[in-house]
Amino acid sequence: AQDLELVRTRALATRSRARICFQDGSRGWGSFLDHNRDGVIVENQVERDAALAFGHRDLPAGVKYGRGTAPPAPNDVFGGSQISFVNHWVEFDSRGLLVETGQTATIYLQNENDPTAVNAVQMSPAGNVRIWTYINSQWK
Repeated sequence: AQDLELVRTRALATRSRARICFQDGSRGWGSFLDHNRDGVIVENQVERDAALAFGHRDLPAGVKYGRGTAPPAPNDVFGGSQISFVNHWVEFDSRGLLVETGQTATIYLQNENDPTAVNAVQMSPAGNVRIWTYINSQWK
């Protein structure tokens, strides 16, 4: 959730598009910035370096992308995927708004050994982040 906010802040600060990609390696995510402001992010090393956010991060040990036995989180309109963002990335425009407007999307993180231990990081179309935790058969 903090990394989503960090990339959004970078887009605002530079008045450029910024992206966080959740298929940047099977166990992590990466940040990219449209450094030349051509409106296109190609996810190369120059854009990664320009992001100045964090480059690449791996999921913590014992955590994987997944929903386990939890149902879709509230407001998850897609509901079936472990990462329900279009193309498995989130892109912010120069105003910090999601490029794919009208979409609330969710990233599910699960304990590798316990399919009932699930968290969901959800982002609204306006770029607001919310964290859900699946406890006692319900999202809180």
